[in-house]
Amino acid sequence: MTSGEKTDRLVNTLVVMLYACVLAASPHMSAQAAASADVELVALMEMLSEVDTAGGKFTERKYLSILDKPLVLRGEVRYRAPDFVKKEYDDPNSESYEVSGDSLTIGFPDGRRRELSIDEHPVLRAFVESYRGTLAGDLETLSHYFDLVLSGPMDAWQLRLTPRGPDLADYLSAVIMHGREGTVYSVETLEASGDRSVMTLDAPGD
Repeated sequence: MTSGEKTDRLVNTLVVMLYACVLAASPHMSAQAAASADVELVALMEMLSEVDTAGGKFTERKYLSILDKPLVLRGEVRYRAPDFVKKEYDDPNSESYEVSGDSLTIGFPDGRRRELSIDEHPVLRAFVESYRGTLAGDLETLSHYFDLVLSGPMDAWQLRLTPRGPDLADYLSAVIMHGREGTVYSVETLEASGDRSVMTLDAPGD
């Protein structure tokens, strides 16, 4: 496997995992960013920043060009402020993924674990910092990587993130999040290849 292929796989791993979490953390929003940002977007980021831990069961549908029907996956995702995310699938033959600090740990079905430094992969670092910016309510950091468009009322909002730089755009077309006040319940990831995935947090009792 070439270094480029390894990077592609790692990027896809981070896209799937980080976009799945229910967003929450402590706010670190600069006065300059708040002053220039849309008022509703600032209000949304403040609501998202109020939860320290989140997660739950999810259903993920992957729409791949090589498949006639979507691939349906289920599992559980957990988030803990400020920088811990873990995603596990119900399928015992699937890998698990965990990000903590600057490390990405992949857990294999046979019990092996592989730890990678995100600092060694600039594109991964960009993904991580972008989403930590969202988790922390840091519009200044988030806007460095994405153009943000918020629409809809606070009880049924949509936030579209479009990569600003060519490195991210090589892998990702956009991320579209749907939520209700301080909770994200659906995340759609549009890859540059044309493939996409939709992850929905299951409601209690589903």
